[in-house]
Amino acid sequence: MKQAYLRGFVSVLLALLLILGGSPIPVRVLAESPAKSPAESPVKSSEEPPGVQTEEIGKVRVQVLSDTLARVEAEGPKGYEDRLTYHITNRDWPGARAKRVTEEKITKIVTSNYTVNVPNNATSLNGVYVTNAKGKRIWEYQSLPSGNPFLPAPGSTPEAWAIADNPRVVPAEWGYNPMPQDNTEFTDYNGWDTTNQAPDMYVFLPRRDAKQLRKDFIELTGRTELVPLKALGLWHSRYYQYHEQEVYDTIDKYRDEGFPLDYFVVDTDWRMSNSGTGYDINEECFPDMPQFLRNAHEKHDVNIMFNDHPEPVNNQHALTQEDLQFRNENLRRILDMGLDTWWFDRNWSTSIRSPFSGISKESFGMYLYHYITRDQIPGRRPMIMGNVDGIDNGVFNRAPDLASHRYSIQWTGDTHGQSQDLRQEIVDAVRSGAETLLPYVSADVGGHMDVLSPALYTRWSQYAALSPVFRYHCTANPAFDRSPWLYGAEAENVVRDYVRMRYRLLPVFYSLSRQNYETGLPITKRLDYNYPGYAQAQDNTQYLLGDGILVAPIWEADTETETVPASWLTHDQGAPGLQATFYNNVNLEDPAVLTREDANVNFDWETKSPGTGVSDDNFSAVWEGKITIGEEDVHLATTVDDGVRLYVDGKKVVDSWQPNNSVTFKTEEIYRAGSTHDIRLEYYEKSGNAVIRLEYVTKDQDDNMRSVFLPDGRWIDVWTGEEFTGPKTINVQHTMHTSPIFVRSGSIVPLVKDAENHIGENDWSKVALDVYPSTRLDGKSELYEDDRTTVSYKEGEYRTTALKTTFDKKTGETVVNIGAAKGAYEGSDAYDSRDWKVRVHSPKQWGRVESATLDGKDAFGRVQTIAQTGDAKPFAFEGGAADSRIYELSFKKALDQPSEIRIKFASPRDEDLPGHSDVAVDAEVSERFVGGTVNLSKEGKEDWIHLGAEEEASVTKKADGSGAIGDVAINGEPKRYTNAPVEFQWEGGTPVESTDHMRSGLSIGEGSFDFDVAVGPEEKQIKVYLSGENASGSLAISDGTGMGAQVVPVSGAGQYAKAVVIRAQAEAETRLRISWVKTGGTGPVSLMAVTLADPDLAEDVAVERSASLEPVPADVHLSDEKNLDWIHVGLNSDPAAINRKKDVPQMISPPQTTQSCFEVHDYNTSFSWSDGTPTLTQEKNHNAIATNGSFQISAPSAPEWRELKIYLGCWKGTNTIEISDETGEEVTSFTCTAGNPAQIRCLSVKYRSNEDSALYVKWAKTDGTGNVSFAACTVSELEENGDNITAQLEEVPDTLNLSDDRFTEWMHFGHPDATSVNRKADPQTNRIVPNTKDLLGKDLVQGIDYKTSFSWDDGTPLAAADSVRNFSYSYDGLEKKLNMQPGSWRVSLYTSLWWAKGSIEILDENGALVDILGYESRKAASGASEYRKVVLDYKSDKAQELTVRVVPALAFDGHRGNMSLAAATVEELDPEPAEKKAPGKPVLSHNNGWDTGIQDGDYTVTMDMWYGVNGTSCKLYENGRLIDAQKLKVHTPAAQTAKTDIRGRSEGTYTYYCELTNAAGTTKSDPITIKVTQTKPGKPSLSCYNDQGRSSCRVTMDMWWGINGTTYKLYENDELIDTQKLTAKTPNAQTAFTDVRDKPAGTYTYYCELINDFGSTKSKAITVKVKEQISARTDSSPHAGKWEIHLSVGFR
Repeated sequence: MKQAYLRGFVSVLLALLLILGGSPIPVRVLAESPAKSPAESPVKSSEEPPGVQTEEIGKVRVQVLSDTLARVEAEGPKGYEDRLTYHITNRDWPGARAKRVTEEKITKIVTSNYTVNVPNNATSLNGVYVTNAKGKRIWEYQSLPSGNPFLPAPGSTPEAWAIADNPRVVPAEWGYNPMPQDNTEFTDYNGWDTTNQAPDMYVFLPRRDAKQLRKDFIELTGRTELVPLKALGLWHSRYYQYHEQEVYDTIDKYRDEGFPLDYFVVDTDWRMSNSGTGYDINEECFPDMPQFLRNAHEKHDVNIMFNDHPEPVNNQHALTQEDLQFRNENLRRILDMGLDTWWFDRNWSTSIRSPFSGISKESFGMYLYHYITRDQIPGRRPMIMGNVDGIDNGVFNRAPDLASHRYSIQWTGDTHGQSQDLRQEIVDAVRSGAETLLPYVSADVGGHMDVLSPALYTRWSQYAALSPVFRYHCTANPAFDRSPWLYGAEAENVVRDYVRMRYRLLPVFYSLSRQNYETGLPITKRLDYNYPGYAQAQDNTQYLLGDGILVAPIWEADTETETVPASWLTHDQGAPGLQATFYNNVNLEDPAVLTREDANVNFDWETKSPGTGVSDDNFSAVWEGKITIGEEDVHLATTVDDGVRLYVDGKKVVDSWQPNNSVTFKTEEIYRAGSTHDIRLEYYEKSGNAVIRLEYVTKDQDDNMRSVFLPDGRWIDVWTGEEFTGPKTINVQHTMHTSPIFVRSGSIVPLVKDAENHIGENDWSKVALDVYPSTRLDGKSELYEDDRTTVSYKEGEYRTTALKTTFDKKTGETVVNIGAAKGAYEGSDAYDSRDWKVRVHSPKQWGRVESATLDGKDAFGRVQTIAQTGDAKPFAFEGGAADSRIYELSFKKALDQPSEIRIKFASPRDEDLPGHSDVAVDAEVSERFVGGTVNLSKEGKEDWIHLGAEEEASVTKKADGSGAIGDVAINGEPKRYTNAPVEFQWEGGTPVESTDHMRSGLSIGEGSFDFDVAVGPEEKQIKVYLSGENASGSLAISDGTGMGAQVVPVSGAGQYAKAVVIRAQAEAETRLRISWVKTGGTGPVSLMAVTLADPDLAEDVAVERSASLEPVPADVHLSDEKNLDWIHVGLNSDPAAINRKKDVPQMISPPQTTQSCFEVHDYNTSFSWSDGTPTLTQEKNHNAIATNGSFQISAPSAPEWRELKIYLGCWKGTNTIEISDETGEEVTSFTCTAGNPAQIRCLSVKYRSNEDSALYVKWAKTDGTGNVSFAACTVSELEENGDNITAQLEEVPDTLNLSDDRFTEWMHFGHPDATSVNRKADPQTNRIVPNTKDLLGKDLVQGIDYKTSFSWDDGTPLAAADSVRNFSYSYDGLEKKLNMQPGSWRVSLYTSLWWAKGSIEILDENGALVDILGYESRKAASGASEYRKVVLDYKSDKAQELTVRVVPALAFDGHRGNMSLAAATVEELDPEPAEKKAPGKPVLSHNNGWDTGIQDGDYTVTMDMWYGVNGTSCKLYENGRLIDAQKLKVHTPAAQTAKTDIRGRSEGTYTYYCELTNAAGTTKSDPITIKVTQTKPGKPSLSCYNDQGRSSCRVTMDMWWGINGTTYKLYENDELIDTQKLTAKTPNAQTAFTDVRDKPAGTYTYYCELINDFGSTKSKAITVKVKEQISARTDSSPHAGKWEIHLSVGFR
């Protein structure tokens, strides 16, 4: 008790000191506690409430702010920071119980949810990390992030996420008011303190709960102000110089047209300045501004907003005294006149300047306008409108500042008004609510610019009506005016209905605004807030209002119109065409200047005259006559520039007698096929282009379509009542009259009667409740009320009424509970009771209501049944509904009394909804490029599947697999494709047993692939193989708990392939849900395969490698036949352009970059190619790309040696190159530094792995002001030459006498200087080439301390030397040539490495790889060298040149290591006996093209060894893969032969070689290349001899010569009527017959498809006419009305 009292006293004393001392100072009070052992001491005793738990470890402070939020702070120059800052507005947190545990190297602050780990005696945040309750590391400090992050997607909320208070700025206590005259601190910033900067991290630990994270976020950084209720009404805005009376007239016009209006925006022309700056009132427009504002409020009941383009005073930042006083004086002066709201328009050319680097002008500008508004009118809600921080003219460019969400309405900027712009605005609002917490994102509804069609205007309005802010806006151009009455009666009626629907839904919008203030949840709530387990829920084009209303706006509007043909038009007793009359005025006033007959109306005169005597501008015309509609029902339409009126049967059906810019207007009326009508088309042209067309739209073309994802639950279409059970994606079609809106069963929606003029007319004492019953889902809602304008709600002055609907399973009743109202506010006593109207929407098949009670009393007799009304509008306050029958119960009840309504239907139908699992899955997910060949049998030891091996939707599975991988559900239209960027192999599959070369998968243009995988207590590794082409997707991984999904965005340039690797484990057996969803782009996404294995059996595989930096050549031909794959970037100076080798499995990933790229047009090397895609050929191109960040590519590796060449560069900086593999255990590293000009290099990497793996190469600018560049990359397979050449590494001796008799030749390097070479004076041969070459052509350096001491006495130019330890070395690598002669020889090279890793590469005269030997300097810490002797044994009967390269791989500890060559010796070995010779050289040949005359995929490869030593076995390799092995009989020296039949190869190029082996060695053939050019069936033709028009005939298919098909399909009028299986006997002819019988009279079109495994070939169509038959058969048998097809198939 004494401790608590003492702490309280200290707190009061410190507070007094703060007040008396003026400036706040950092204060730190640590809790007292009984002494405990150093290893474990509670921060708080168990008897006390937790409070904020604080611990210091070295110079790091940890604060446990709550169970879901921790603070980790480095000590700043002024100590730890406890003051409020610009970003952090709350220091009052509940804390959580924690204990401190001190270990040998680390101190842990342990809570029940997380543990903060800090190195003992920490001096910074480096090494600080957080673990979860299971001890798994979930966050670690790496570097200080900026103060403008995106929040994690709600559906992908991590266990931990962190923000930084950066920059850390402490506002002055007087805020944005001018500082007191006696202030002397930080005067350049109005007393704001920026001097206590230090890393200050806030780590959110929300248990993957998106809503908890956002609640903590706003509690920490500030809540969004609740807007006044009027802000949720309709706004009118226009960049136009309004005069006072025009404002009043416009307000009245809205209301006269039936539109309520609550906000009017006067853009910049309220002021005098033409530039949009300054604050002098434009008295020509507003002679008495205060009176104007009073009139707006009192007479017209609208609020007024002014736009302000703030200009800095003398270009000073906003906290300088001059700028601050100017802003305060003027903004406050105009607020005092009565202005309601400021629009802070930061403009582009001039704007306020933020005082602080790292805080945007948008954020600080909104702060100051908000501050001044709040301070000037205390008590009123300080609503402002500013620019969205991070969105520029509709485009998301960056994340906003941490503080920006505090300021309510934010505007996306000046945008266009086209369909794609509307879509972007929808995305802006929904994504902002999900990732930036901006709840009131406001679009210029209709767009700032562009002429809109009525349909497109309607689509904008439909979205706006169900968005946070409905604000029409445009520029001054009259053609852009967004007033609803300017878009025709049809559009105006639809828009009015939507505006009124919005006003009825105001209780929903207002309660969501209140909810946002309390929780941070947005008004337009993306679906993954509620349904995080689905990737589709992250679609930014649909959203929830509350939990029950799903909105999916349509942005496409205009339909394709057709010109009314001349055949429809007549005049004057049937004369063709229409009578046209032209006038030289815009009013159709006599005299007429031209009269003529026009066949139809389809004119674009541009700026010219329409005819003789008619002016170019300022003319009008009228067309009159009759129209007879064609064969389909239609809407009539007209496209016009400028004005138009259309009359049909005397009724005006289009009226837009005003300037229009090629706008299409469509009639609301539908005109029936064959009907005839009087028609009159009036037109005028003012100036500019002149366009007039009379058009039509068929009824079927009138709809717009979009897909909608419906999550769990039963969803009701509010327009039709159609019900859908989710999760599923549906396609919906809507005319301009409606848009997709769904209500979830179990919802309860409060409504008020719509207003006629303004929100003040809404009577909230009368409330209707729309109830949608459910047997499974409960619904909750809330009616929130306050005084609508003041901030009293923050003091608890508001009222809430809880609303709930449930289903009582015991009684079978739908229950509606209305809670007693809680709370009160000023003015709330205006009524103490409420008229309730409960409107229950009858579910399908539930029957009628049989009973009803109100508070336990029978109310059945009071229930009104209202029939389903087709033309009713959604969320109606009264009357019928379009979706179902309504059962309505009305009653009055005191507000402080609850009510319970029970409704019983005759037969409630139980809902079959997806359930949830209680078992959570712990999954780690990573993504990687995949290319080359994947062996599913190796990757999927437990289970695997492959899609599309045979036909659409075909799935091949592991025959003896566990079945853990579930069936794949395909939502979309699947198509098999056979050019996948990765190749698959397998054995033991079903139905396809095995394959070596499968490049297929299933693709969809829209939709998803969904499947699940069984997981349990043992960890499993799942690999999902995905691809796409000009498309992006998301892979969502979720368990059944509904707590969230891990969503991996997947994309790539052009065609790409990725493998998503999932390591999953659960406490009990359950199933992991996986969904691959297309999210963007024009092309398809594909699912190719899935594998499952034990991670212990699927360990990452290390890659052997040797790398070197080399000069670049002048020219590179990427299509060199040795290259398996290649990539070139930056063609035509486009940084996004990627070209690559076509029609091959991809072996190089597209480059990944950490920053944006820019073009390079002068790369040193020129690149050419002739087999590329998308650009087929290119000559001598010098384009490349560069970045200030980094590039990374990856390449699959295999057991065969390959070479990766990367053409890169560095300019004005340091380029650090890192080469790694999947294990990440060893990194090969290079650095190169360049000034100007750039340093251009080719990185060569030779690599292989025992099993399939991957190599990763990253290069980054790590220092300097310049950049790193990338031009191209190639992968080639290295030929291996193991013939009679072996190599190994041995230790070097301490001494060596080079004059030893066994050495027929020797050479020493580096004595007496670096370039000196001494050699044997009279060698038998000259095998060692004297010159030692630096790989980059640089000078060699001399070393003096080689381990071996060399001596000689038969040398030249030095005849003798003793104890020589000198040597030559290089930092870049060395190259030595050896001229080997026939015989058996041993060459020894004495090398070393210092402070480096390296390798020895040995190549034959053709560049084929003999061997790669790797070693490293193991004593790196001391800088010691590693010495090795390279021993090369050569046994051959021919002479050849060998190359030995000593190349670097890694510099240790940042030291620049080197490699050396000290000496070389040659000695003769004993020759081998003749009988131990390797086989003679084999030769390969093939018969492709010779066997059938077609270069198809079936052929035979033959090996012949014509004479010499025989082999005992022969192995054949295809594209580097072993495909056949045969045992052979030995008949030396007779010839040997072996044949391999190749079947089913797809189009492409295949390279083959073979190896002939015996006990003495292996001999390799030269490669041969086979091109497969034809795999699809030959072209079929159809015939049908039916000249007499009989009702039965035979349709015959013939394919005369070519590749045969295995399936034949015949189509009649585009419908499949016959399918036959065929036997393929390529290249023989094929034929098939279909007998078509008893066809009615008419015209029939037939075509066929001939199909095989590689595709299909379509015939030309033929037309068959069937005439009326003389007699008809009548038949009362069961077969009457049917016809038969008789088939026969044969070969010709």
